[in-house]
Amino acid sequence: MSTARRLRLPGIAYGGDYNPEQWPEEVWAEDMRLMRKAGVTMVSVGIFSWALLEPSEGIYDFSRMDRILDLLHENGIAADLATPTAAPPAWFFKAYSEGLPVDRDGRRLWPGNRQTFCPSSPAYRRAALRIAEALAERYAAHPAVALWHVHNEYGCHNAACYCDTSAAAFRTWLRARHDDDLDAHRHGSGTAWYLATHPDPDTLAGLLHRISQEADVTPEHESPTGIEAVRRRGTEADYLFLIDHSGKGAKVPAEGVGLLTGTPVTDTVTVPPGGVAVIRGPR
Repeated sequence: MSTARRLRLPGIAYGGDYNPEQWPEEVWAEDMRLMRKAGVTMVSVGIFSWALLEPSEGIYDFSRMDRILDLLHENGIAADLATPTAAPPAWFFKAYSEGLPVDRDGRRLWPGNRQTFCPSSPAYRRAALRIAEALAERYAAHPAVALWHVHNEYGCHNAACYCDTSAAAFRTWLRARHDDDLDAHRHGSGTAWYLATHPDPDTLAGLLHRISQEADVTPEHESPTGIEAVRRRGTEADYLFLIDHSGKGAKVPAEGVGLLTGTPVTDTVTVPPGGVAVIRGPR
């Protein structure tokens, strides 16, 4: 590894993502020539290189990254060094299948795509912290490293997870955020909730989620705009309650029997403008 003086960036850096681990090393010298010719001053590296940096759990191979960073420094190009946490390696999912995300229909996804992990998984968090710490310890003083690129593309495509671990983490977050805003008084078998002020949308959403969980009611995800959708899980069946607040009506994915119409629902149900629909589905 280089021990030369750290690069200084004059003004705004110019560059982009650079993934040389994805093509032959013989090409790297030409990459440097072209980047110098284009006036590139900094590139992001290592974004999707977890499998190469940690080929098996706790076993690291930094040889390729050493050469990349040294080559960048020799050519006057700074590095924005990434934690590779957006692309866990195959060995992780073989050892910790619970680290795979669950979609909104309860199906656990297969590995193989970037961002395919459960962000609430304790196993994923331990592994992500471990690789980030290993990178920091090795390259904190490397003269090419000018910035740290922390993770990648938050909240995109596969990043959402609806598993039990994520649901529990979400409820914990809601309680921590909104407990000071709420006061609950219990009367017999019921509970009355009082708010000291008119709630903002986030606070109201948090209260509804908390009440839903205590009543064993699960709010639906990704319902059309203006449609309130709540699922009540019974012992023998699930009940989906839909209310149109938009005055326009909408089609909502559903399966079961419409209790207000008595008709089967196989794909979607139409909620009339300003109306309601109740679907009894399988448990």
